[in-house]
Amino acid sequence: MSLHLWYCITALAGYTTSAHISVHFAVFKAIAHISAMYVGHISVMYVVCEVTRSRYMANYLPTYSEEKEHEETWTPIRGPH
Repeated sequence: MSLHLWYCITALAGYTTSAHISVHFAVFKAIAHISAMYVGHISVMYVVCEVTRSRYMANYLPTYSEEKEHEETWTPIRGPH
């Protein structure tokens, strides 16, 4: 009877320990998954921002530099006399 009780306690303790470990492992996996998603989201947003910035600069900076170049090389026909 006492051996049976000890076996039940040991089995229950082993089950509790394994369940505890599996819960910890599940929490760890969830944290790792969430952090991977977060890091992936950050990298995707970084790529989107970089692509948008490069397109913006490719679209707007040449015209701006052309205007500045034109403005710097432009000289008035009639000077202030």
